[in-house]
Amino acid sequence: MLSTKAIGSATQASHYFFNRDDYYSKEGELYERPSEWYGKGAESLGLKGTVDKKEFFELLAGKLPNGEQIGLMKNGTIKHRSGFDLTFSAPKSWSLANYETKDPIFDKIFEQSVKYTLDLIERDCAMANIYKNKEQHMEKTGNIIASLHFHRLSRELEPNDHIHSVIKN
Repeated sequence: MLSTKAIGSATQASHYFFNRDDYYSKEGELYERPSEWYGKGAESLGLKGTVDKKEFFELLAGKLPNGEQIGLMKNGTIKHRSGFDLTFSAPKSWSLANYETKDPIFDKIFEQSVKYTLDLIERDCAMANIYKNKEQHMEKTGNIIASLHFHRLSRELEPNDHIHSVIKN
């Protein structure tokens, strides 16, 4: 199942994914692997491996690794939409079987299916607003900047395999 949620602000998202109950940054017991960067956009910015909290926050705030601030200037202030949280959840029966058997094939198949879906989103859906001569139009980009956050349990500590894909705007 896929659920989507717009991210309100970089500060809220950073708190949610890195501070709130330490749920999303303390991976050890919950999934045994750290969050990671994903997508052609991440690759083009040199973002690889484990997600750094500062880079995560700055990208959601519209600040690129080279220091450039992106967004739309309105009334002397740059306005920037942070992005979206696409949460991919496995069926409950899958999560229960994975929890009981601890067979690594479950994690591998689930992760591959999520990355395959993200590749389709990146190829067919990734777009940007382009402004030229005060006119706006949408343009396909063919790339995303995403951070993947892997989880085996729900907040209630019940089996619930899910992967948060936080796509930066």
